[in-house]
Amino acid sequence: MKQAVLIFFFLYFVLIAYSQVPSSLHFELVETENQPNLEYVTQFNSDAYGNLWISSLRGLFKFDGYKSDLYVHDPNDSLSLVNNRVFSTFLSDNGDLWICAARGVQKYNSEKDVFELRMKNYIRTRKDVYDLSFNCALDLDSDRLLIGYKRGLLIYNKLTDEVEKIDTLDVSSKRDGYSSSTHVLEMVEDNVDEDVIWLLTRMGIFKYYKSVQRADLISNDLGIEFINNKDRGHTLSVIGNELLLVSNYFQVFTYNKSSSRWRTISNGINEKDKKYIRNAISVVDDYVLIVYMDQGIDFYLPNSKRLKPMPTYFEEGLERDVFSSGMIDDNGYLTFINGNAKYMKTKAPLVPFHRKPALSINDLIVNGFKLSKADYSVDQMKLKNYERNLEFKLGLTYPDLNVPIKYYYTLDKNRQSWVELGKDRKIELFKLESGNHTIYGKVVYGNEQIEGEILSLTVARHFYETWWFRALFILVFGSVVFLFYWQYKSRKMDKQAFNTALLGLQMNSLRSQMNPHFLFNSLNSVKNYMVNRGADEAADYLTKFSLLIRKILENSRKKLLTLEEEVEMLDLYIEMEKKRFSEKFSYKLEVDQSIDQTHFYLAPMIIQPYIENAIWHGLMNKESDRNLSVRFLPDGENVICYIVDNGIGRVEARKRSRNQNSSKKSLGMEITGDHLSVINKLYQINAAVDIEDCYDQKGNPTGTKVKIFLPLLHKN
Repeated sequence: MKQAVLIFFFLYFVLIAYSQVPSSLHFELVETENQPNLEYVTQFNSDAYGNLWISSLRGLFKFDGYKSDLYVHDPNDSLSLVNNRVFSTFLSDNGDLWICAARGVQKYNSEKDVFELRMKNYIRTRKDVYDLSFNCALDLDSDRLLIGYKRGLLIYNKLTDEVEKIDTLDVSSKRDGYSSSTHVLEMVEDNVDEDVIWLLTRMGIFKYYKSVQRADLISNDLGIEFINNKDRGHTLSVIGNELLLVSNYFQVFTYNKSSSRWRTISNGINEKDKKYIRNAISVVDDYVLIVYMDQGIDFYLPNSKRLKPMPTYFEEGLERDVFSSGMIDDNGYLTFINGNAKYMKTKAPLVPFHRKPALSINDLIVNGFKLSKADYSVDQMKLKNYERNLEFKLGLTYPDLNVPIKYYYTLDKNRQSWVELGKDRKIELFKLESGNHTIYGKVVYGNEQIEGEILSLTVARHFYETWWFRALFILVFGSVVFLFYWQYKSRKMDKQAFNTALLGLQMNSLRSQMNPHFLFNSLNSVKNYMVNRGADEAADYLTKFSLLIRKILENSRKKLLTLEEEVEMLDLYIEMEKKRFSEKFSYKLEVDQSIDQTHFYLAPMIIQPYIENAIWHGLMNKESDRNLSVRFLPDGENVICYIVDNGIGRVEARKRSRNQNSSKKSLGMEITGDHLSVINKLYQINAAVDIEDCYDQKGNPTGTKVKIFLPLLHKN
């Protein structure tokens, strides 16, 4: 006899070890920031962020790992719960959380923290409570939900917000004052066949085929009675090749999907010894935990004959063997409500989950007023100029509180200096300055470190900090200074002298703009040449560039240049551009012999921008045969400069500029026009520029001709 007992226990523990069933469960208290009253709980679930959602007949609770929030129906708010009698929640494959309740089905909008009512047309046309009591839901496919309600099934299209089909499952459906016999209590997806959903109804168990939208009633030969609403509490689980059917009073049956046979796996017990079963929780596909309301936990292994007791232990502060609803959370721990208020969980996970924790913020308070999630965006929060005080809590999306956690934050964009937070995880920022602020968070989570941006905000400026106020102040102040200056100068010079001086100042100003523009373009040329050429060529190019810069600096001190100096600088500039563009164009620079180059003067930086424009926009947009001609010809005492290129022409160049979304203007060309205007006024001459587009006989563009008329100037 002793040997038989030893063999039995040996085989029992071997079976437990083989199926990965723990030898016992140790429960500990989960610390929370508040103590909710969790009465009349109907279901546990979790969302895509790991938050626990607890359905009840008093509203809907959300537990984020720190505190619980209760959502209830508000008759004045269309985005609150449609009814406080919440039967279940369902998480779609795309991450949407659906709420099944009396009077409606809703989708939770996590960004705005509101509940959006769906199936409005269906609800509007129904008055019978049997048509409006929605118990459970599952994904039929990516666009449709299968919804169980008191009359049977609905197929709901999420895209059109319409009910596609209503199925009462059986025409003999009857009402008994509590519900209809085809009331769908629970829906469970099959663990093997993706086309099959098992339905637990008041009439019995149905096998529903998604592809053909047909439900077949599963007969039973054990005389199993599906009890009425006063004894509600059936639970259906899929484990291995079996269905596990659990009723309230210690009645557990299995149905073999292959042999279609039912079995009873719970012993018959006297009426006074009945145990009230709270939950049946499947642990992956290994075993099922049968949880009693106040008498401990049993477990069931696939194809075993009886339930086995599971030893349980409770830390101080928890009531022993007092269970409400529960589930396996996103960290793999078995989580329950102890009694009707406290959260508890096992000390070790039952399932190896690998959920990636993420940073979150909660309880955002601005200037003493708490904001809802609908009032702000963490990507770019905008505060008014008087909203300078900010408070909120840093957290993780449903953390495992058994793991050591430390919280930090910083406003340092380099993230070199961190401020550690206390147990309350509160970040307090007072007297924020105007402008943009980015707040970074860091959590040391066991051996893992999670770090990133948690809130970006902009504080509006006071009126005296705005750019327009400062610009107005500078404008007024500058105007007053200029007025005094003008009055002072006007006393010392007559009108003609003043106008001449003013024109001189304008010309110097324009020249001071042109020189940096030219230098900027030239430096870009040097950079490109040095990147794309060898050291020797780059050195030669840099030598010529230094010579060009020296000439520019020398010429910048002069109001006028000789034609000889101008031609020398232009020749050097064109040669450098030719080298930079890999000798892809040829050029001729000619001065008529009858022109005295040493005694003909002109203002600097007049001709170069037009040559630059011809090379960059005319020639270099052409594929081959690129030629540039610069000629100085006499016109009496004056000189005419002709700049001719055989490029793509101005019309095509403008088209390409638009196609490239170019918003830049030719600064050198624009300033040159102003420069000529000032020279004409200052020296009382009539220098002019004429630009002509060239075409062949077929009307195709053949280039551009620029004619610059340069009147004779004498150096004073």
